[in-house]
Amino acid sequence: MYTYTVNKVTTEYSITDDEHFTDVSIDIFKNGETFGTKKFGYSLDKTKEFIFDDLDKVMETLKSDDENTAKSFELDKILTDAQNLNKELLQ
Repeated sequence: MYTYTVNKVTTEYSITDDEHFTDVSIDIFKNGETFGTKKFGYSLDKTKEFIFDDLDKVMETLKSDDENTAKSFELDKILTDAQNLNKELLQ
């Protein structure tokens, strides 16, 4: 399970966009262990609720990525086993 804590929020300026934005830095945890730190930028008109909803979606995406990786490993094993069986049947 992925969780996060906000560790820093600042207002920054983007030279390329010529805009101020809210810079949100979070610590990400996977099963209680530190996973990493990530920064996200939001336009100044975004609400606290919008930002937290977006960060929650990021956590769901990380969870989904883990699930898809596990499914991929399972499929790889099934395919490898099937190839080995095919070889055995041809002998």
